Amino acid sequence: MTWVAAGALPLLSYGYICYRANHPGDAQVWSALESSFRSALDHLTAQAYRFYLGRFAPDGAQAAWLGWYVQPYLWPGLALFAFHALQSRGFPRRLVVGGLLLSAIAQTLFAFHYGVGDPDAYFLPALLVALLSIAAGSGRALLALKRTRFGLAVATAGTALALVTFIVPCLRVASGRKHALVELDRHIHSYWNAIPYQRAIVIWPDDAYYRLKEYQTLLGEKPSLDVYHTANLFNERGRMLFRREHGFDPLGAIDDAHRSQPLKQEFVIGQQRSELEAHAYAVVHEYIAQMADVPVIAFEPPRPPRDLKSKLAPQPLRLPIDSTEAANDR
Repeated sequence: MTWVAAGALPLLSYGYICYRANHPGDAQVWSALESSFRSALDHLTAQAYRFYLGRFAPDGAQAAWLGWYVQPYLWPGLALFAFHALQSRGFPRRLVVGGLLLSAIAQTLFAFHYGVGDPDAYFLPALLVALLSIAAGSGRALLALKRTRFGLAVATAGTALALVTFIVPCLRVASGRKHALVELDRHIHSYWNAIPYQRAIVIWPDDAYYRLKEYQTLLGEKPSLDVYHTANLFNERGRMLFRREHGFDPLGAIDDAHRSQPLKQEFVIGQQRSELEAHAYAVVHEYIAQMADVPVIAFEPPRPPRDLKSKLAPQPLRLPIDSTEAANDR
């Protein structure tokens, strides 16, 4: 019963998701999370993230970081931990060690089949188990050295050497990662400061769009700019919030007629997962630029921010007639 309770305890964290669904606060932790049990359940079961499954697609920086501080420790560590699992004695110990090993393998396989651009965090649970092999191996080595004449001295020196060998590269990785993230933030912040408007719609279809909201919330910068990730506008909650703020449906031009039109590169922002998604996003960007009464800024580092309204054709697209206007015409 104790084991069951210990395994169920982490699941209580799901209660926080239900709480945030009904108490969203000022920060948009999950923009698609609505105030309903169904929305919370969809989030708990990762309904909105399942399209990432079945591929491995780290971006350039992530691929370099995985080769820098994950894979050099992950594979040797799991191999040593597997050896330790085979050498374990007693059923309870084998159960615990075997369970940890199988969980680490399952988590690693999942990470290699979850196609987000920044998958490094999904390797951390397996990496933690892999690093436990150091403690397991050190314990066995210490028992063996105790039987020798200079066992304690050799064990102390070996432990110190092992710690230095492990800690120094870790400090180098931490310092390098911090430098890279600081430079990235400085880079993004400079483009944010380059936006010349105090009132505008800013569109950045990238998971890092939350950084712009952080500048607004934490630094008090450009509070009247409305920042959006295009993908969130395809969610009912994000769509509703946009319509409430700006008075029109951001997906008003998404129909069969517009899908058949050629892709307009001037309204493409960043890189999307497919040509179909890029086309849909471009249609949304163009429609927002047509309908909005404020500048519509494409945020796309390292390209400078640009106003999409300047890209509009002299003759705007024929706008769809809503049901109310159609009824009045009749």
